[in-house]
Amino acid sequence: MFKLLFERHVPGFVPSDESMAEMYAALTEGRQQLGDSLRAANLDPGLSLDQALDLFIAIQHGITALHLANSPDLPIGEGRFSTRAIQCRL
Repeated sequence: MFKLLFERHVPGFVPSDESMAEMYAALTEGRQQLGDSLRAANLDPGLSLDQALDLFIAIQHGITALHLANSPDLPIGEGRFSTRAIQCRL
């Protein structure tokens, strides 16, 4: 499901205008939520909000890809890249 939603594994597939509109709406909402969270925590990432959102998305995508590549049989939230495992390392 991850590959179908976030990667282009179907040759020649082009998303519909309607699905792109939904994606842009979700991106706008995510940008708003990230901005609100940064302001509430009084954090300045030293990046524009768009750059901070792109970085956040890239990190999420990378963690998900690593989980799927290394622990595909474990449920989300389990394994090397889970919140619990990361907290233990800190």
